[in-house]
Amino acid sequence: MITIVNMFGFFGNTTVPAPAPPPPKAENNILIYLFLFWIIVKMIEKHSNKSFGKITRHVKKWRESAKNKAGSTPLDEVVGLEGVKEEIKYYMDFINNKKKYSDWEVKLPKGILLAGPPGTGKT
Repeated sequence: MITIVNMFGFFGNTTVPAPAPPPPKAENNILIYLFLFWIIVKMIEKHSNKSFGKITRHVKKWRESAKNKAGSTPLDEVVGLEGVKEEIKYYMDFINNKKKYSDWEVKLPKGILLAGPPGTGKT
C-alpha cells in the first residue's frame, strides 16, 4: 500500500493499492527447471557409477579368467559328436582364414551359434 497525502492536507492520508508485481518471466522458470534437471542427472550419474563400477570390475575379472581358460583345450580332446566337431572345424577355418575364402567371393560367417540344452558344453 502506498500512502498519498493531499496537496492541501484537507482530506488526510489516502491509501492507494500498490501495483501488482509483474509475473516471473518464462525464461526464468525454464532456467530453474533445467538447473534442477541437471542436478538430478548429476546425482544419478554419481550414484550409479559406484554400483555400476563394481559390476564392471566383476565382468572384467570374469573376462580375464575366460581368456586364460580359452584355447587351453584343443577341439580334438573334446568328447562329442564327430560330425558336429567336423562342422565346427570347417567354420573355424572360415573365421581364421578370411583371406583364403574372400578370393572365392564366399559370404563369410561372423561367428558360430551353438544351440542345445543347458550343461552340454556349448562354450
